[in-house]
Amino acid sequence: RIASDELHALQRTAEAVTARGIATGVERPYFPAEYLLDGRWIPIQVKARGIYAPHYLARRPSLRIKFPKDRYFEGKRQINISAPYDKGLTADVTVNWELEHHGILTWDSQFVVLRVNDETIGVFQEIEQFGRSMSDRNRRPEGVIFSGSGQVFGQEGSGPAWEKAQ
Repeated sequence: RIASDELHALQRTAEAVTARGIATGVERPYFPAEYLLDGRWIPIQVKARGIYAPHYLARRPSLRIKFPKDRYFEGKRQINISAPYDKGLTADVTVNWELEHHGILTWDSQFVVLRVNDETIGVFQEIEQFGRSMSDRNRRPEGVIFSGSGQVFGQEGSGPAWEKAQ
């Protein structure tokens, strides 16, 4: 849930990016909100996410949710809630399953129903945001992962992990 002023500010961010066509140069701040976790509302930070205008539909924007440092969500510090037009949903889920099956580190992903202030917005894909919590939770020191399209996330450099990723 999110206060109406913050929700309207989030929607204005989406409108600004949509008008520009790209998020570059548009401030995309986090706004305070609350997330229902284990039957309790916890404080979170939420912002509109993405690069291009299709990520920013005012009524169905893709979002990044940041959880408190002392209250991760299933071991994740940040998650993305991506609308169906944002990603190749079934391709991402299938490719991530296949990569994981072969022991390659990738982000958690699942389909969710997004509700905001008791209104059902629709079906979205929850995707873990790349970060330290991902490699820590998986007890994997290399920290290199792949997206569903094969994009590599992690610190570039030399060494066996980066060479294996390439």
